[in-house]
Amino acid sequence: MSTAFFDDLDDASRNEIINSCKGLRILSTLPYKKIKFWNDCVETCKTESTSFNRIFELLKSAGKYDVVMLTGGEKIDLLYAAIAFFAFWVKTPHIVVDAHWQKKSGFAYAIQKIIIKLSNRLVNQYHVHSVEEIAIYSALFHIPINKLTSIPWSTSLVGHDIKFLSALEKSDRALTGGSSFRDYEALFSAVCNLNINIDVGIKQGKLTDDLQKRWSACSNIHFLTRLSNAEYLKLMAGCKFFLMPIKSNLNRSTADQTILNAMFFGRVVIATDSIGSRIYIRHGVNGFLVSANSAEEWKSIIDHVLSLPSHQIQKISENASYDAKVLFNEPLRLYRTLKTAVEVAHQSKFLD
Repeated sequence: MSTAFFDDLDDASRNEIINSCKGLRILSTLPYKKIKFWNDCVETCKTESTSFNRIFELLKSAGKYDVVMLTGGEKIDLLYAAIAFFAFWVKTPHIVVDAHWQKKSGFAYAIQKIIIKLSNRLVNQYHVHSVEEIAIYSALFHIPINKLTSIPWSTSLVGHDIKFLSALEKSDRALTGGSSFRDYEALFSAVCNLNINIDVGIKQGKLTDDLQKRWSACSNIHFLTRLSNAEYLKLMAGCKFFLMPIKSNLNRSTADQTILNAMFFGRVVIATDSIGSRIYIRHGVNGFLVSANSAEEWKSIIDHVLSLPSHQIQKISENASYDAKVLFNEPLRLYRTLKTAVEVAHQSKFLD
């Protein structure tokens, strides 16, 4: 199939997936209101993801559908899948999309395993982001390996004013941000008082308060705690480098979407070498990976990038933008997700 459009599928692929969905009833708990072909194929659960009413709505309505797609990041969806173990009347195959769970410790880990084990009765597939995660999730959460499928994540820019963002004047500043599984200590140690300003887009909270106190002496680190998503995207589109420090020893992907959005705008991304980042970044080709979360490693890579001639930076930027727009765009991810849903639905009908 062609992957020429970052905000839509080519006509042949769009028609193919819409035709393959005909006659099937597919329910999703996650809305994608701006992707037309998705909404031509999928009905979206109307109950909010934070409401326990979702459990009762799904238990009541799941049997009317040929396949149900749950959101792996929503605790309420996973709790539903576990409770549905006891709902003998629910036989519809389910898919957990965007399965990204970090192994907890002690009693919490035992609860994780119980919930996922109960979910296995109905869940036909778990979609992880990385091929690496297939073996990891099978070992950690005792998921049958044949139920694990990798579908890389994507940009999330459909519906945004891309022409406006792409035309923004470029600054000499670097940008980082977020709080989920971030490790700022090594990065800030490396960049403190370097001759480059670092903007940190992060929501106010205890982590932010602690970081601000600890790094207040570094005049080139600037905490921006009140940014909207649109304002953050403006900074991303206009920054010189995008930095993504990720905690070590994770068993899951993280920061995929943020990395890909920065690559979309042709930013040179420097990220910790982790399960998620290495799906998308080819070191020295379309970005850079920091092999260890140490100040020395971060400083070494940043110094290397700062020393590169402009034509080499331009080439890396072009590679990053191409990969994000063509290989990891949102319609392509949803196309892949729908393809698996159709296969699961037809397989279930065949077995019946």
